[in-house]
Amino acid sequence: MPSPDELAAQLDDLYRFARAITRDPDLAADLVHDTFVRAMERRDQFAGGSLGAWMRRILHNLAIDRVRRSSREIVMEEVEEKWQAD
Repeated sequence: MPSPDELAAQLDDLYRFARAITRDPDLAADLVHDTFVRAMERRDQFAGGSLGAWMRRILHNLAIDRVRRSSREIVMEEVEEKWQAD
């Protein structure tokens, strides 16, 4: 099981990876934070191998979840514009 320090040592590399896939520094920072929290919660599930690859996979999956969630969100301004147009 990786220690918190071992997980924290991956944060700079994770941030660079997150910036590369999001092109948004704020979103990248949020994803890195969420990844660290998820890795801490599930570090007992780390099966060995590359810790960096395991954490990048977590970040990648969180990024996909965020895109899916944002595509389902309803923008209130659009709803109001459509309502007023009717």
